[in-house]
Amino acid sequence: MFYAAAAIIGFAASAITIQTLVGYTGLKWWWKLSVAVIVWFCWFGYGIIGYFHYQDSLNLRAYKILSSLAYIGLGFGFILLMLILARDFLWFLSYGMTKIAKVGCCDRLNPFNTFYLNVANIITVIIAVMLTVWGMYEALKFPDIREITISDAKIKEPFKIVQVNDLHINRKIPVAEVERLVNTINGLNADAVVLVGDVVDELPTPIAQQMKTLSRLKAKYGIFTVFGNHDFYAGLLPWMRKFTELNLGLLFNNGVAVGNNIYIAGIPDKSIEQMSSNRIDLKNALSDNKENLYTILLSHTPKFTNEKIEGVDLQLSGHTHGGQIFPFHIMVKVANKYLAGLYQADGYKIYVSRGAGYWGPPVRLFAPSEITVIHLIPEK
Repeated sequence: MFYAAAAIIGFAASAITIQTLVGYTGLKWWWKLSVAVIVWFCWFGYGIIGYFHYQDSLNLRAYKILSSLAYIGLGFGFILLMLILARDFLWFLSYGMTKIAKVGCCDRLNPFNTFYLNVANIITVIIAVMLTVWGMYEALKFPDIREITISDAKIKEPFKIVQVNDLHINRKIPVAEVERLVNTINGLNADAVVLVGDVVDELPTPIAQQMKTLSRLKAKYGIFTVFGNHDFYAGLLPWMRKFTELNLGLLFNNGVAVGNNIYIAGIPDKSIEQMSSNRIDLKNALSDNKENLYTILLSHTPKFTNEKIEGVDLQLSGHTHGGQIFPFHIMVKVANKYLAGLYQADGYKIYVSRGAGYWGPPVRLFAPSEITVIHLIPEK
């Protein structure tokens, strides 16, 4: 179903882009073919490269180069399509209004005037390239350190949490990059570090060195990890064993008291319910909280149930990437209810981090990556 939907979207997006860029022009056939090939690669290159990768037809170096180009192309293709759609909507709207008003410049605003269409297309492509380059910078730079403070009467003494999610560690990520992340987090001197899902994107063996480095994370009361949807796709049982072996504090429908008055509970991502026999059991995750401690729930997906959540004071989530590439923000917000930042839910707070990594295109447009430092303090 996913691949069929992706193919349909890719064909539609490619057809719109190609027709707009060269379909109404007098360019020579080889120019039109060249543009078509580039557009098709943008939308389907990642799938083709992925197929050869899983068939073991590409060595690691070739895969890294080609897949990077393909995913950059996908990001560029998406941004270009959004610009074309927005531009043409405003263009046709302006043209229609000038026709109704019988303004003298009406003919020059005609969207099918090939001269002005060619100029508009060149400008649009240049803007798309600039936005893609900026988005790559935002995605590949080291995540920002974002600090928030939450006060509550149930908190007896200050408690510092460092939240990291959506790392999407794969074989293309250098070990040195993971090492820098670990050193930065360790330097924050957290009481607890929470890895809120989508830690990995591959089976354990290809990323053994990256994960060994990640296991050097330190915090006063330990590291706590929950499954995200990509961790599950990468292998539920292998990663349950590996997270435990690496002492990353896997929470799977259970919880633990830390410090003097904090309880950290964790549930697996809701994709586990949809694609396996495992279930989310929030009641069991909270069952060891006998003394009504300040309760933090780790759930990769912000909205995992339609039922009222009780017994939770703060939920920490990720998954959304803050939309990653604008205007994808709109669809992500609709699908997940929460996009990014701190929200007041029904009886509890929820913080959704944009995540420290990216998935797919190495592009973040108006959705900067982050490592979040959460200061819990007593209510004054």
